[in-house]
Amino acid sequence: NLKCSGEPVSVETLDLGSESSNSAALTPGDYSYLTSFDGKYPYPAKTAACERLHINQGSSTTATELHEDSTDAVIAEGGESVTGNVHDKATVTGNPVFVTLTGNVTFRFYATQAACTQDENFSGGVTKGTIALDGSGVAHPSTATGALVAGSYAFKAQYSGDGNYTGSTSGCENFTVSTLTINKLANGGNDPYGSSVAGPTSATPNVSTSGTPGQGTTTIVVKNGDYTVGETTIPSGWQFVSLNCAGTPGVGLNMTSEPFSIPAGTNRVCNFENTKSGATRTQGFWSTHTAFTNDVWTNDVPASEKNVNLWADGGCATDKFIDSDAITGDNELMGGFWASISKK
Repeated sequence: NLKCSGEPVSVETLDLGSESSNSAALTPGDYSYLTSFDGKYPYPAKTAACERLHINQGSSTTATELHEDSTDAVIAEGGESVTGNVHDKATVTGNPVFVTLTGNVTFRFYATQAACTQDENFSGGVTKGTIALDGSGVAHPSTATGALVAGSYAFKAQYSGDGNYTGSTSGCENFTVSTLTINKLANGGNDPYGSSVAGPTSATPNVSTSGTPGQGTTTIVVKNGDYTVGETTIPSGWQFVSLNCAGTPGVGLNMTSEPFSIPAGTNRVCNFENTKSGATRTQGFWSTHTAFTNDVWTNDVPASEKNVNLWADGGCATDKFIDSDAITGDNELMGGFWASISKK
C-alpha cells in the first residue's frame, strides 16, 4: 500500500550507509518503503517519511496469423485460402516483458472485409472461440470458419489483459476464397463425367447427373488466375456438344475452353452439354437445350445484351442474333429454341 501500514512484506537491518537488497519482481500496484534509525549516542532514534511507489500495468500487442484448417498451412496476410476452411492464431506480446502473460484471446470472423474494418468495438461478426494463452503468449487455434463460398473475408482477435498487462486488439487479417463451378447438362440419360482444370490450381473434378434432363454440378476451391477447363471422361454412347466458361465458349466443338480468368474472391461457372447417341430432337430434346441455354443466358450474357425483342405476338420478330438494337423483350437465343419445339 501507499501508507507504510500493516504487516511489512520484508524487513532488513543494515549498517549505516548501506543499500537495501533488491525486492522480488513486483506486479503492478501500490507499494511503499519505510526506513528507521534505532539511535546511537549522541543521535536519537528517528523514522523517515514513507516513500511511496506505484507500478503501472505493462501494455500488450496482439498479432494474428491465418491457417488452413485441414493442413495448418499459413495463409499470407491478404492472401487466399486454397481449401475454403480457415482458422486463426493469435500471439500476444507484453511491453515491458517482466512476467508471463496470462488471460484469454477471443476471435471474431467477418463475412466481408469492410465489416471487420467498421467493427471498432469488437462486437460484430461471428465469435470463433475464446482461447487461453499458453506460456509463450499464443492462443491457437480458433474455431474454424467451415466451408466458405467465394468471397472476401477477415478475422480479428482481442486479448483480455490480466493483472500485469492491459488488453489489446489485433488489426483485421483479410483473405479471399475463389471457386470454380462446373455444371453438366446431359440430354438422353444420366452418367458420371470427368473434367480437367488447368491453371494456378490443377484438378480433375467429376460430375454425375440426375433427373430429366440430366443435370449435375460441382464447385471446387481454386487460386485466382487464368484457367482452361476441358472434358476428359465421356461415358460410352455420349457425345460432347458444347462448353462455355465464364462467357468464354470453346472453339467450335472443342472439348477444352479458351483461357478465362478467375479474379480473387469470385466464382466462375463452366457449362458443359452432352447428348446421348440416338437421342432425337423431340420436344424433350429441345427442352434440355432450352434449360442449358437459359443457364448460359442467366449466368454468362452481359446485361447490356439482354434487351432484345425476340418474339412478339407469338411470332419471331427478327432474325438477328443477340444484340442491343431491339426493344426490351425475351432473348433471341431462347426464342430460337422455342420456335423449334414441336407444338402438341
